[in-house]
Amino acid sequence: MKRKDQSTLLLAGDKNMPQIQIYTRMAIRNWWIIVLATLGAFNIALIASYIATPTYQARTSFIVSPSETMLAEENSDVVRSIEALARPSVVATYAEILNSQRAYLEAAEVVGLTPIQLEEYELKAVELPGASGIELSIEGPDPRVASQLANAAGEWGINYISELYQVFDITLLDGADVPVDPFRPKPLRDAGVAALLGAALGVGLVLFKELIYQDARETILVPSVEQ
Repeated sequence: MKRKDQSTLLLAGDKNMPQIQIYTRMAIRNWWIIVLATLGAFNIALIASYIATPTYQARTSFIVSPSETMLAEENSDVVRSIEALARPSVVATYAEILNSQRAYLEAAEVVGLTPIQLEEYELKAVELPGASGIELSIEGPDPRVASQLANAAGEWGINYISELYQVFDITLLDGADVPVDPFRPKPLRDAGVAALLGAALGVGLVLFKELIYQDARETILVPSVEQ
C-alpha cells in the first residue's frame, strides 16, 4: 500500500509540474528512442544518397533588350519598346518559347539523343526575378550531355525568336558549362535533414509512449487509492 501511495504522489507531482519540464523529463527518460530514431534516419538517408544515380544540372542565361534596329531609329517606337520591356509579358513569352517541347526536341536532335535517352533529361526555362533575363536549365545523369542540350536549346531559341520578333533581341549572357558536382543527391545535406526529421519522430514516439504509459498507470492506481 505504501508503494502505491508513493506512485500516486509521483503521478500527482508530474501533473503539477510545468509542461516543458514534464516533456523534458520524458525525453531524458527515453533518450535512447530519440537517438535510435535520429541515427536510423541519418544512416538510411546517407545510404540512399550514395546508391541513387546522381543528377547534374547545366544552366545557361539570356538577356532580353530592345533591338539595335529600334534603338537606331529616332521615333516613338523606341520609347514604347523600352516601356514594354518593363512588362513581364515580353520576357515571359520568350521563356515559354525556350520552355517548349519543340525547343527540347530540337536540342535533342542536335545532340543526337534518342527518345528513350531524352526521357532522362528535363528542360526548364524561368524568368530571372527583378531582371529582364531568362535562365534555362537541363537536368540529367550525364553532365556533358546536359550542357550540350542547354546550349543547343538556347541557340535554337535565339534563332527562332529573332525570326519572329523584331522589337526585342534575346542575347546569350552565359553559356552552359559542364557541371562538376551533382545537383542531387547531396549526401551530407540530405542526411542532415533526415536526422532532424528522425529526431522529431523520436520525440513523437517518446510522447506517444509516455502518454500511453501514463493512461495505463492512472487506470491501475486510481482504483487502488479509492480502496
